[in-house]
Amino acid sequence: MKKLKFLFFIIIFGCSTSELKQSNVEGYQNTSLIIKYFFQDIPVWANFSQTAQCRRTFRSKYFDFKKLEADTSFDYQKLVQFQYLYNIEYNRLLQSLGDDSPSVKEEENLFYDALANIRTGILPFNPPKFQRVNLIWIDPYLNDKKDFYKMIESDALILGHPVFLSLCLSNQEILDLIKKNDLANKDIRIISYEALSIFDVGLNSQNALRIDLNQFFEKNQKLIFYNLKDQIPNEFFGEFEIAK
Repeated sequence: MKKLKFLFFIIIFGCSTSELKQSNVEGYQNTSLIIKYFFQDIPVWANFSQTAQCRRTFRSKYFDFKKLEADTSFDYQKLVQFQYLYNIEYNRLLQSLGDDSPSVKEEENLFYDALANIRTGILPFNPPKFQRVNLIWIDPYLNDKKDFYKMIESDALILGHPVFLSLCLSNQEILDLIKKNDLANKDIRIISYEALSIFDVGLNSQNALRIDLNQFFEKNQKLIFYNLKDQIPNEFFGEFEIAK
């Protein structure tokens, strides 16, 4: 029981490279080319954000950035973009299959397609070029419809280019939220939890899942962080100004 509780703590509150073991999936026994890049999947029961206090519906795949960098020469930003794109497409594949599981071949195709797209500059997150960028952690606003409607009618979506951040919702779920609330004309960019990793910009492993947001914007851009709780979650690393 003590061992189980310790495992739960590691998965929920952060994982080092020693704890995120390589996947050992029987279906990959005959295809050793890509499995070395994957960390083991987080169990369904542990797919939870302690910071946002929410259970996630999609289990993100996590990659060993050091091994990927060695074979692709991708920098930190491209490695994050690759993992993010793979997860977006993997989620779409799961939705299309219903109760069926993707085949090894389908997952291989996703992997190599994602690599090709990143190499050619087809990215899941295209940073806005506006001088002011409003980083909006939307999870706290979703607890009350009044808070959410107040936020989307505020200067958060007007004074700067909005970017929705979420530790709860997948990229597709945020797209659905945007569509449901008729916000498509706002050109909202998205960074969801599928982009988080245990690696920092120097590809050193950390004890928690995070993303260095400064790496996705120009130094002269002004990043304003919006959050009902007047604080920045540890998952979002960088230099920001908290909106008043």
